Amino acid sequence: MSNSKHEPAMISSVFSLYVKSQIRNLILKKGLRVDGRKLDEFRPINIEVDVFKKLHGSCLFQRGQTQVFSTVTFDSVEAAFHPDSISQMLGSQQKKTFMLHYEFPGYATNEISASRGANRREIGHGALAEKALKHVIPDEFPYSIRRACQVLESNGSSSMASACGGSVALLDAGVRLKNPVGGVAIGLMTNPEKPDEDYRLLTDLMGMEDYAGDMDFKIAGTEKGFTAMQLDVKTLGLTRKQLKESLEVGDRGVKFVLGKMRAAISGPRVQFKPTVPVVEVVSIEHFKRLILFRNGAYNLKLIEAETGVKISQEDDTHVSLFAPNPEKLQQAKDLMQKLFDENEVKEYPYGKMLHVEIIEMSDRGVMVKLPDGGAPIFIPNVRLSNVPIKHPSAAGLQVGQKITIQWLGRDPTTGQIRVSRRTTAGLSSQAANS
Repeated sequence: MSNSKHEPAMISSVFSLYVKSQIRNLILKKGLRVDGRKLDEFRPINIEVDVFKKLHGSCLFQRGQTQVFSTVTFDSVEAAFHPDSISQMLGSQQKKTFMLHYEFPGYATNEISASRGANRREIGHGALAEKALKHVIPDEFPYSIRRACQVLESNGSSSMASACGGSVALLDAGVRLKNPVGGVAIGLMTNPEKPDEDYRLLTDLMGMEDYAGDMDFKIAGTEKGFTAMQLDVKTLGLTRKQLKESLEVGDRGVKFVLGKMRAAISGPRVQFKPTVPVVEVVSIEHFKRLILFRNGAYNLKLIEAETGVKISQEDDTHVSLFAPNPEKLQQAKDLMQKLFDENEVKEYPYGKMLHVEIIEMSDRGVMVKLPDGGAPIFIPNVRLSNVPIKHPSAAGLQVGQKITIQWLGRDPTTGQIRVSRRTTAGLSSQAANS
């Protein structure tokens, strides 16, 4: 009974060893591969660009029976990934504006699997493809870039197909890459008796060769050099000669793939597609920025709700507008200008005395209406009297009363209006005492 239980497993193991030995002998002795290719020959490569017109960028990259659909989506800079504070303290990247999502569903290998989160393989392959591309992304780019790679069919080196397809999709989206990136997997077959002397290198490794071979060396790079590598070996290691030859074969393979990619798309799209969001950085005075962001950014949220435009703060004098189209962008700018006009206050010569009317009182100070109209301004208690007071009524003030204040211009740092009643309050006190 025990022998019969182990018999299927033993048959499977023996068959596996036999298949591997036949593949190895075919390559070592005849220089032929299981699909009839030569050792340095690629499988047929087919590249389709701009597969879906509404996507910001897309590409369908197929190499043999490995097929990857790559898409590019532009998002606002606010959508960039920010690591937690502890990671930043330990030297992590402060802001990540290029992200790659790699998906390897079960049907890519003719399997049926339940929906699940990303597994270790998907995370590792996605990280490799992202590393291959992130070095060629422009340093100054107005969007966050999200790249999605879905493996539709796999028979070896889907991560390098993701790097190739991703590079083409980025060019289709209009990203001016420093250099396009190509990728290839290099395999190794060795004679078990003389692994350091008798071996063959395989260009464009396929699944069966990965299963039967001794190495899977994924190499991605540009015309100027390599951008990412991943080496998996089943032997005790590689000799210096084997490593050098592998890199040389990989370099030739990368340049061959780049040639195929150039035939499909010669360079980046001249203009972004109409579906790409519009980004504009607007310069505004510091005090006008406060109009947008005061009261929990109520006015800013109101503009965002009406137009669908994301407004974010770049620095003290610049805000970034991220709009779905130019019309929405202009609508948001018009609403901002209307808001600024409603809150505009007329400027007066420095030191001028103004007669104003108190229209509202609170524990902190009073709101007054200027003689030439415009938005009311707030005067805190500290500028209402020469002595400390906790309420304006302590200085004899009331709603509807007209008082004299001195115009002191705007604060050079914050842009806030500066006015004071302390000078005139002192004069009034002296007149009363006399």
